[in-house]
Amino acid sequence: MKKLDWKAVRQFVSGFLKYRFLAVQRVHVVNATTLMVNLDAAPRLPFGVATVESHTTGGWVRVQRLNDGLYVDGRKVILHLSELPKIRKSLKGYELRYELMGKPVLNANILDALYENTHLIPEDWKRDEAGKVRFIYFWETTYRDSDADILCVRGLYFFSGMWKLDYGWFL
Repeated sequence: MKKLDWKAVRQFVSGFLKYRFLAVQRVHVVNATTLMVNLDAAPRLPFGVATVESHTTGGWVRVQRLNDGLYVDGRKVILHLSELPKIRKSLKGYELRYELMGKPVLNANILDALYENTHLIPEDWKRDEAGKVRFIYFWETTYRDSDADILCVRGLYFFSGMWKLDYGWFL
């Protein structure tokens, strides 16, 4: 009978547990200005009867706050501002979703990582040039209200001195 190699067993179990832990872990803090965010982790739901409609994965990404803004894997995050509200007063969610097709958008796991580490959110994300509150949505993850069969997307905004979570409907 072969003798069991306990060292090999311990290494296998340790590696397996580390892999399983990393698969469900959402955020790893590297330092005061840098996070690693797991885009593959299941996103948090905005409310009880929500289900995930779409969630683009991509493994672990580096989210870093530098002097000139926020970066994801070395690419600066540029907020998209639709021109439609300048033409008319309102903007429908499905119109903005169409407008964003082909543009880089952010995963809801990055939203949650920033919400838990608000010191990383750039100051200019709080208000636009006119001083109005910015609502920043993370379009790479969408949800469905299973009761009303309506799509929504999660986001955040700065109000009364603090960051708040939000979700908007595709009406």
